[in-house]
Amino acid sequence: MHCIKFLPWVFASNLLLTLDSSTCHAETVKKIAFKLSPLPLNQALIELGKQAGLPIIFAPEMVVDKFSPELTGTISLADALTTLLTNSELAYEVVESRFIVITEAANKAEEVVDNRRNAPQPLENIYVYGNYVTGSRIRRSDFEGYNPVDILDRSELNLIGTPTVSAQLRSLPAVTGKPSSSAVTNGGDASANVTLRGLPANNTLVLVNGRRVANNGLDGDSVNLNTIPNAAIERIEVLKDGASAIYGADAIAGVVNIVLREQFDGLEISTYGGQTGQNDLQTLNTELLWGKNFDRGSIVFSASLFDQQGIMSSDRDYAANSDGRSWGGSDQRSAATPAARIKLSDGRVVTANNVGNANNLAGYRLAETEDLYNYSEQTSAYRPRQQQSLYSHMQLDLSDQLTAFIELGYDSTESENQLAPTPIFTKFETQRTVVAADNPYNIFGEELDDVRRRMTELGPRQQYDREISKRFSTGLRGQNGSWLWDAGYSWSRSDAEQQFHNLVDGERLRRGLGSAAQCTGDCIPVNLLGPAGSLSRAESDYLRTTARSEGSSKIDSLTVNLSGPWFKLPAGTVDVAAGAELRNEAIDKTADPLSSRGGVIGGNNFVGAKGQRTIQEFYVEANLPILRHQLGLQSLELQTAARHSYYSDFGATTTPKLGLKARINPSWLLRSTYSKGFRAPSLKQMHQIDSQDYVSFTDPCAEAANVGRLPGCQQQADGSRKQFLALFGGNPQLKPETSTSYTFGVVYTPTYLSGLQAAVDLYHIKQRDVVDANAMYIAYSNAETGAFNELVQRDENGDIKQIIARYNNAGSRDVSGLDISTRYRWPETSLGNFAINLDASHIHRFERQLFANSQSRNIAGSFVDDATNGLGALPKWKGRIGASWQHLAWQANYTLNYVGHMTELHPDGETEREIEAWTTHNLQLSYTLPVLAGLKLLAGVDNLFDEKPPLIASALNDNIDARTHNLKGRYFYLSATQRF
Repeated sequence: MHCIKFLPWVFASNLLLTLDSSTCHAETVKKIAFKLSPLPLNQALIELGKQAGLPIIFAPEMVVDKFSPELTGTISLADALTTLLTNSELAYEVVESRFIVITEAANKAEEVVDNRRNAPQPLENIYVYGNYVTGSRIRRSDFEGYNPVDILDRSELNLIGTPTVSAQLRSLPAVTGKPSSSAVTNGGDASANVTLRGLPANNTLVLVNGRRVANNGLDGDSVNLNTIPNAAIERIEVLKDGASAIYGADAIAGVVNIVLREQFDGLEISTYGGQTGQNDLQTLNTELLWGKNFDRGSIVFSASLFDQQGIMSSDRDYAANSDGRSWGGSDQRSAATPAARIKLSDGRVVTANNVGNANNLAGYRLAETEDLYNYSEQTSAYRPRQQQSLYSHMQLDLSDQLTAFIELGYDSTESENQLAPTPIFTKFETQRTVVAADNPYNIFGEELDDVRRRMTELGPRQQYDREISKRFSTGLRGQNGSWLWDAGYSWSRSDAEQQFHNLVDGERLRRGLGSAAQCTGDCIPVNLLGPAGSLSRAESDYLRTTARSEGSSKIDSLTVNLSGPWFKLPAGTVDVAAGAELRNEAIDKTADPLSSRGGVIGGNNFVGAKGQRTIQEFYVEANLPILRHQLGLQSLELQTAARHSYYSDFGATTTPKLGLKARINPSWLLRSTYSKGFRAPSLKQMHQIDSQDYVSFTDPCAEAANVGRLPGCQQQADGSRKQFLALFGGNPQLKPETSTSYTFGVVYTPTYLSGLQAAVDLYHIKQRDVVDANAMYIAYSNAETGAFNELVQRDENGDIKQIIARYNNAGSRDVSGLDISTRYRWPETSLGNFAINLDASHIHRFERQLFANSQSRNIAGSFVDDATNGLGALPKWKGRIGASWQHLAWQANYTLNYVGHMTELHPDGETEREIEAWTTHNLQLSYTLPVLAGLKLLAGVDNLFDEKPPLIASALNDNIDARTHNLKGRYFYLSATQRF
């Protein structure tokens, strides 16, 4: 295990230390770039410990009225300590190669003995606490906790080529499923989230500095990671275990805690630039970080500007064509073509010639199978995105035992997206849309109810998204003897806006397609039946409209926490933590009036949602040492925790947790947890007004072989349709989702091989009463079994008119697998320091049951697109291998990323297709120049060999899964960081 990267707090009691026994001593001789101003000695030791990433222990009485000199340069920790302790009559000692203790110098020993009244507490009576590590409310000084936790510090985060939180988290092996990002275009809103264990994003709790923040203003179900400033991040802690007993709702799959900087001394300016090998996705990121430590306080301020250009689908040959038959995919081109496609009453399907005019029947011909539209020619594959962020943390020591703090954050994110021009399917619009028999442009002499047309005259659809996130928190932290406490208030709000341009006003379209006698006033007759370009400028302007939607999500809370040693047992001290929280959550989503009436064609019919609730929570946690050096065990400890939550909208729930940790010897540790969890139904799921949207899948009844064979297929449906109208809505009667989680792990840190650490953790999550609204599953079940006839509405021709899919507590999930983590750091050599690591995650089983009494399916190792209500990519194996080298001012890193192969159901509904595994290689090299406090130059390349992503037949966007793979290809970047 690596040394703990925090400064411990010190209290009078007995010594409790379970730190790693192998690598801390090696860290004292490693060269580190230090920068410390002249400070009181206690503050200097605190800052030194943070910069070195090692525990430094001292009694407060020892450093009273002592000051340290300035310390700047790249030297060893041993030399740094010697410099700080000059003329202080203090020394340092590496105790059992585990931690550093500040002691009285040898020439003071006799004076200390004679003056016992003023002597510091002896080492045996120092009780050491560390920082809060995600997974427990009890401060701890051991890395090997009850739960598997990934801690990504600044150096690890910088290994990712793109400076965004979402990209950094998506690289983790435990992140699978359907995390969103700016690479999700059709159906996305420019937000980014994280999905642990393949479970939806609302099953992973995202915290900032251990506190909840507002969800995305429009989506309302998860936090938008794009609103977190990268410059302010100190580290990210990822708990891969259920933690409702510790943190409350939503922590079923785990917890991601983004820890922002609270202390920094100096000024740091960095700039980053990158682009792909095809000269697109140009990215520029500029960050400023300034901080100052004062005698009784500190201040940190950061600001950043991020600007990333986009990629069009047409810029990549494998994404430029939605017809994938040439590589084993399917033809996903649209039947809504620039030239009108018309079904006549005698069953013939005709299309307007692209030459000549459509004023007589000679202007039409029978439609052919290849008369389809390749929408990929005009769609975005990566959204252009801009972000501006400000962050500040200030704290003031009101006394030696009391500190006040204030934290402020502001982030603004904007993104643009392009989709193909609006498609018109008159037969399947939300309201009856027909071309009247006496419409001026209708030469067929009959009413036409099935006309398909791509409105190229209006231009591509343009989507604009903006989100502003604001955060504020303040409070007090203090100590009373051996006890720590804190109390505070936090407030967070997210305001989001979305606009869709170049859509079609459905109400005006229906008027323009009616008879000439009814088209009066501002009505303009519409020529929907002609070839491409047949709409006049006046008709286009008459039909063109913009849909707007705005939404906000807000959360504010009052919290109080207390932790410390309670009483002693023969095996050690019982540590406890307890606290309470009063929280209020609210959402308010409003829609454009035209859109809310279902009058917009070509975009989502945005609807409103408004709700709020109050939550009262109380928790208690205890760490009980059971055995020490008994029954063949070095130690045995038990963690117990429980949280009681009361929600004003659905009632109360109590969630317990138990953890057991047994250290057999210094090399072997066994750990296990059992916990109950819950996810409160989101305010959106409870209060969303019924809305109509389109879902993508292949209707089983469109296959001739299924007609008469499947109970729900009495007629053959139209096989050219790929999208179907669905009605979604909230349900105020929803209950919480519940879960039961188990983990069992083995940690190996051999004493004979200093620097090696390895861990294997098994996990099992059972989830019940899952909230879902799955239109595709309803349609498939209806076809295959005849069930849900009341939810699947078909017309006289057997075509789906609408699917009703409101949210319900209907399903269950059963997920199990394992995580592997291995690290090895070689002893320092004359050639430098070498290290290697391996992280991997395996999904053994992912049983999903969508409705009660329906058949469950093991979907581990499969892909089902989010557009068809799937859970995305669930490869059985995902992993990465990293290697690093550091020598003097040079540092190099190599990372191999692996996503295992998967299977998918081909859109033909009959065959299963294999999705290839994907392996990419990243390289990075940096050099630190002795300019001022250090100028670090870095160059890197992601996807060194330009490995193309695997092609997926059932993917909605770009023939790939942009949530798991990416199409950017080889990507180069440079950065420069100057410290002052």
